[in-house]
Amino acid sequence: MAGATEELRAKAKELLAGGETTVVLGYERVPGFVYARPLFARSAEQAERLILDPGCVADLSTYALALPEKAAVVVKGCHLRSMVGLMQEKQIAPDKFLLIGWNCPGVISERKVRHRLGERADYITAVKREAEAVVFTLAAGEESVPAREVMSAHCLNCVVEQPERCAFVIGEPYAPVAEEDPIAEELKRLRAASPEERRAFWEGHISRCIRCYACREVCPACYCQECIIDSTRPVWVPRAPSLEDNLLFHQIRSLHVAGYGRCTDCGECERVCPVNIPLRLLMRLLSDRIRELYQYEHGRDPEAPVPMQVYDAGDSEAHMGRPKR
Repeated sequence: MAGATEELRAKAKELLAGGETTVVLGYERVPGFVYARPLFARSAEQAERLILDPGCVADLSTYALALPEKAAVVVKGCHLRSMVGLMQEKQIAPDKFLLIGWNCPGVISERKVRHRLGERADYITAVKREAEAVVFTLAAGEESVPAREVMSAHCLNCVVEQPERCAFVIGEPYAPVAEEDPIAEELKRLRAASPEERRAFWEGHISRCIRCYACREVCPACYCQECIIDSTRPVWVPRAPSLEDNLLFHQIRSLHVAGYGRCTDCGECERVCPVNIPLRLLMRLLSDRIRELYQYEHGRDPEAPVPMQVYDAGDSEAHMGRPKR
């Protein structure tokens, strides 16, 4: 991915020097970390630190509401959907940013990388995708690992088109690892399970929740200035973790995001969860149902109405036990 990195650095310097933008939001490599971290490059010197590689994981659209006009933002195809979703909900104007599309080769999972490399993961200095492998540059040299062993689950069967609606697109298209949906069987099993079985399944996972709210903070769709969960006048959901209140928090969040048709399946909520709750599975159960009922996927068209934000007399009411009129 050195070619894409050099192309991005050159484009960032050009945009900053020409005054087309005051900041380029991308990624930089930091010693001791598996993932690259967000970088706000405001000068040519800072632009030299920008990188593009499979360690560039974070969805940068979460910064969108706080960025100045005409900021330049690096977006992958999947994260472009998050940006478009914000446009659909009138949170940002379509022309607010210069979007730099990146033909992403898929990104890595820190949990999988640390399982494979152990303590050596702290000495990663570079990551690149080569065909069906991911190559890590470590202190002792390079190590090639099969891509399916270290890549994020939602990248293995990536179905997102290459970035569109971008001012620039960097890098050549890269074919994803051909693999079935890694959570398809679990989705099928849960859909066929009884209500009691589903409740026992989710209680087992959500009882571990420590209510750190990392899933909410990283979600591009959770942009409310004040969340009902944080309200103290009145207190709707007590702060201390308990099974009942944990369930209430996750029910509220999943309904507001996936249940309203606003989830783009970026997988960020599951990635940052410190206790490994399968949150992407929960979101998929709801968003797949929205797709079945309304033939709708969020973040595809900036002009498309979000199903639960508009009324249509022709909408199906099958989910309420009523036939479609």
